[in-house]
Amino acid sequence: MIAVKIPLFSLFGVYRRDSKIRTLSDIYPIAKGNILGSLTIVAGLTYVAGFHNFSRMVMGTDAVLSILLMISVRVASRFFDDVLTMFPTKAYVLVGGPSAEFYYRYFEWQKSHANIVAIVNASKTDVGVQYGVPVISLSDLPGLLVRKDIHAMYLLPDCSTQARDSILSLARQHSIAVHVMQLTVGTLDGVAS
Repeated sequence: MIAVKIPLFSLFGVYRRDSKIRTLSDIYPIAKGNILGSLTIVAGLTYVAGFHNFSRMVMGTDAVLSILLMISVRVASRFFDDVLTMFPTKAYVLVGGPSAEFYYRYFEWQKSHANIVAIVNASKTDVGVQYGVPVISLSDLPGLLVRKDIHAMYLLPDCSTQARDSILSLARQHSIAVHVMQLTVGTLDGVAS
């Protein structure tokens, strides 16, 4: 089974991807490799021996357990990072618009994404959840600041001036630090493109 499944995992790109599972699309290659591997083994055994004296339950159990174990191994690192933190962490809020996804990835890269308790969508009133973090409107922010002990707020480049003024006013009332995130692009060696 191992000799059949490992090449299939390579074929479906299981080993080329980041080892963390963020979305369902990260699970599909694992499931496809395991299911196709199990079907290939069943077809091979049926062709060679007519599938006599082989347990069908073993093949099904292998496929299910292989998928579950591979997914749990890849989820475990995120579980340990997010849930089993040894030290209390400071809570942060991102305030901006569509760039929140980019900056959330930056915090994830810095291993501090677990500290983000909310993303404030200052440009719209859309609310929901993004990467497991609640997305709230600007009008919901005062209630959040009362409920949670926020260490700092990060203003993203696409945060409007009006929203920025509201954030600064709220930050002064609650004695919260405000940081401005900026994205700069520079040219090396004076060569413009």
